Amino acid sequence: MASLLIRKTTHFLFGIIAIILIYRLPQLSTYLFALAAILFLIFDLWRRKEGKWKNLFYHLFNKILKPSERGGQLSGATTFLMTVAAIPFFFTRDVVVVSILVLSVSDPLASIAGQWQPIKKR
Repeated sequence: MASLLIRKTTHFLFGIIAIILIYRLPQLSTYLFALAAILFLIFDLWRRKEGKWKNLFYHLFNKILKPSERGGQLSGATTFLMTVAAIPFFFTRDVVVVSILVLSVSDPLASIAGQWQPIKKR
């Protein structure tokens, strides 16, 4: 449960930082998001190869990775940043901010609630 809280807190903080950047650096934020998404994607793909980076990556982040991410799937941080980087190209600032709030607040809270009180499938 502790690793889930760390993961979701990081998710939340990424969202808050993104919203602050949108309001403080409106012209630059879209490019910063795109750069961050590209870097995360490169690092995320790079971790699949053997070597020092893979060892360092798993040493630092293994505790907060989902089993599917350990198996090679893109990390949630990468997909989050790719989404945050893409939406400003298609929507107005207000829609972007609401979208990021949903991604960074509602999604983590739903995940925590689901872990705390899971729905039993019949």
